[in-house]
Amino acid sequence: MCAPVMAKWVWLAALLCGSQAAVLPPPWADVRRNPCAAHPKGWLMLYWPADGKCYTIYKKGHPCPDTQELSPGRWGGRTVAECKCPPGSAQLPHTTNCHKLFERGPCRPGEYFAPVEESFNMRGERQGMCVRPQQCADETLIYWPADGRCYYKMTQGPCYPGAILDVGDDGLANCTVCHF
Repeated sequence: MCAPVMAKWVWLAALLCGSQAAVLPPPWADVRRNPCAAHPKGWLMLYWPADGKCYTIYKKGHPCPDTQELSPGRWGGRTVAECKCPPGSAQLPHTTNCHKLFERGPCRPGEYFAPVEESFNMRGERQGMCVRPQQCADETLIYWPADGRCYYKMTQGPCYPGAILDVGDDGLANCTVCHF
């Protein structure tokens, strides 16, 4: 009785492992959409129209502002190069500096830099704003902005192993490494 069941599992495993998968190239690897794609390793580069040069994708700095990275974007049916804040960061409206989300960043003491809902962002930029942390039920708890929850102070809370949750000099929750 076990042999037929086992045979079915072996057959299924062989079918799944023996099947082949295809890797599709990203849209910017098409020479018709991105002239840099014709170069060796061109699928890692984007064309920057302002100077007619090819630049490495997702690299911070030139031709973008120092804190932004070169990213692929869409304009009509074409792939275009855009400067954007890297994941986990955003910018204030009308500025080009990117700041880490859920940290003090450009905010006053006691405030943190929070993402603005995408529906508010008409230009496709990752934008943020300064907000005050929510108050927790009692003073033994501290608000962790990244997940919007309250955790007990001086515990691991949302921190990685070996760190404890505490209040930093800026009045915000932070993870402190324990040195014993």
